[in-house]
Amino acid sequence: MTRNRTIACVLCLFLSPVVLFLAAPPAVFGNAVDWYSQHVVLGETIRDTMRASRSLFCDFIPQLYGGVNFYAISYYGYLRPDVLFAALFSSLEFAYILIAYAVFLMGLAAVACFFFLKANKFSWWICFALSLGLPCTTLFFQSHRQIMFVNFIPFLFFLLIGVDRLLQTGKKRLVIGSGTLLLFHSFYFAPACYWVALVYYAIKGGSFRASKPLWLSFLIIVLLGAPLWLPTGLYLLENKRPGAAIDWPALFVPDWKLSGLLYNRYGCGQPLLAWFALVYALFVPKTRPLAICLLTVFLFPVFWYVFSGFLYARTKALLPLMPFVIGLEAFFLQSVSHRVGVRNPWFLAGFFLPVLTIQNGVLWWDILALGVALCLFARKTRFVFALLAGPLLVWNAQNPPDSYLKKMPSLPDWIGKVQNESIALVDQSQLVNATFGLRANRSSGYASIYPKRYNEYIFDLLKVNIPINNRTAILDSTNPFYLFSRGIQWVQADTCPPGFETVAPSLYRATSVLPRFYLTRAWMDEKTWETLPFPDTLQAMIEQPCVSNAPGRAAAFQSRWKTESFPSLDCLVRAEKTETMDIALDPNRITVLQFDIENHDKEKPVVVDVNGMRNKLSPASSVYYNHNTRFTFMLAGGQTNGRPTIQFSAGNYAIKNTTWRSIDASMFQKRLGEIEPVQAKEGQNRWSLTIDAKEDAILVTPFSDQTGFSIRMDGTPIEPVRVNKTFVGCPVLKGSHQIDIVYEAPGKKAGIAMAGFGIFLAVCSQRRWKQ
Repeated sequence: MTRNRTIACVLCLFLSPVVLFLAAPPAVFGNAVDWYSQHVVLGETIRDTMRASRSLFCDFIPQLYGGVNFYAISYYGYLRPDVLFAALFSSLEFAYILIAYAVFLMGLAAVACFFFLKANKFSWWICFALSLGLPCTTLFFQSHRQIMFVNFIPFLFFLLIGVDRLLQTGKKRLVIGSGTLLLFHSFYFAPACYWVALVYYAIKGGSFRASKPLWLSFLIIVLLGAPLWLPTGLYLLENKRPGAAIDWPALFVPDWKLSGLLYNRYGCGQPLLAWFALVYALFVPKTRPLAICLLTVFLFPVFWYVFSGFLYARTKALLPLMPFVIGLEAFFLQSVSHRVGVRNPWFLAGFFLPVLTIQNGVLWWDILALGVALCLFARKTRFVFALLAGPLLVWNAQNPPDSYLKKMPSLPDWIGKVQNESIALVDQSQLVNATFGLRANRSSGYASIYPKRYNEYIFDLLKVNIPINNRTAILDSTNPFYLFSRGIQWVQADTCPPGFETVAPSLYRATSVLPRFYLTRAWMDEKTWETLPFPDTLQAMIEQPCVSNAPGRAAAFQSRWKTESFPSLDCLVRAEKTETMDIALDPNRITVLQFDIENHDKEKPVVVDVNGMRNKLSPASSVYYNHNTRFTFMLAGGQTNGRPTIQFSAGNYAIKNTTWRSIDASMFQKRLGEIEPVQAKEGQNRWSLTIDAKEDAILVTPFSDQTGFSIRMDGTPIEPVRVNKTFVGCPVLKGSHQIDIVYEAPGKKAGIAMAGFGIFLAVCSQRRWKQ
């Protein structure tokens, strides 16, 4: 292949995603939920935190989840080139940097695929045709949906090219460079990609005895990536990300629809050519072992479960296998061009399986397109473009107009009023993670890894409603106990919550919420609190917060909840319906409505809305089943105009054990007179407080208890305590004190040291190779 032809192919491949991008209908190359609310907004937060910390290596984000370890969101782009570029040029809109980088990575993936196939001695036109079709597959859809599912693919191809180079020349640089970039782009997929590289090494004839350079390369990759994987891994272990409910028998039932291989946007998204190639390879002795392995993995969900790290059985875990699939496609086309056939009668029978199992209109057009392409084999140029028809059909089916974001959410015009204060954005799911340039503190947050203890506080202790299929997302709520205890000063919502006053349309400011830092002179020991029933626990958390490892110091607890004799909601629901309760809620009291849900059709969700406050029980098969079988609603008479309206979704479920209880709302204002607010000089991971305690007390902070906090009082280290089973606090003796609180992310310093050693080892190994 001539140099000019190679350059022309590379330019065409780089530009092909741009053509697809321009041909697509979106106003914004992104999705409203995952792409924007997580990848864009959290990428901005990573960038802003690095700038605020004036360091590449950060510790803490006080603006999300009420304060969280920085590595809770690190896998959304920490140390990725586009995020580092955005940190250098903060005036540029990160969403557009992400879009440009996503398109660039698609082009880079096509080029890397071309050189990977070329390194395996396939004809240039086969290399070009298959590489040209790669961006049309699931690569394009996930680039504007969940970019971390596919942004590692170009570096995976380069890693395999590096393995070839290592076998031929002993050079390790490409393996180390691509393997490290792969880890920085996708923390989740890296282990599977490294496994693919090891299998590829074995396929290409690499021996175990001669594998020392490869293992040394992987050791250097692990060391260089330690600033990301070590603190992120320690945070994962501490918080134990939940997996989905597993239907074990179903894991061993073959997926004859081939959703991990063909058409599906969450699998490899390949055209029918991939299946033909796998069937053909199955009958060729040279490729049979690989084909058997791939077919087994694609057919049986148990392997998806293993590849996903035992979280759930989803086809996205199979994306690292894409180079093997494309390699077999090239092998099939090369064999056909050389007229190397298979005489086994079962060979042709295997081709017809998709026709019997896949209910997809694209299939028939794909069969026609592949047939035309194979008929044009003799004319290489026509064949290349005919073969592209199948991937283009997949691209068109996978990317309908409604899969794109119509417009970018705009910055609220009132955001300047909430500078460095706490805000809740109710029913603003796109902005769940928005900190508006770290100007607003949020008690909410939505990332796949979340602070476990804080999550339990929100949903198990405060009983905040769960409006979606999972409880991974902590969304803002008008629950008055949530607003008060989290010290939320501003609320954007449709109705004014109790204890707030209207500042602008849909914007309200608090008249009575707890300060961020305060001293409490009365508290309950944790063991006594655990004996209280709900909702007495809510009252106790406000009036007499429980403290671990500290004897209680409060009067005997007296419940002030009143059981209301309102009508029961117990019934069997089959059809959608709306009811307005003919009851009068006292505007000066907070009413708690609770009932159990017994879902008789577990594959359908149950949704109940009470005056806009939603609770949902997700289907049993949901990826993150929320276990929300007891619905809780916090109602205030002023918000509901005294008469709640209840909407029930259609389904087949029973409502049981309805209870109505209420408490005087003045308890919040009264509590403010019993505490001592404390002013703090706040940084990103350091807080300095000057305290003049009138008597012995407990200091309460807004940060959930996480490994990494250290507290010094007057220069002396003291042991933190846990307040309300969740928050960091410490005992304070009567008098004046200087308290310094520092958070250091566990594993960060060790990760930096390991990366330094990795650089040293890489330099030494390179010099040794030269000698």
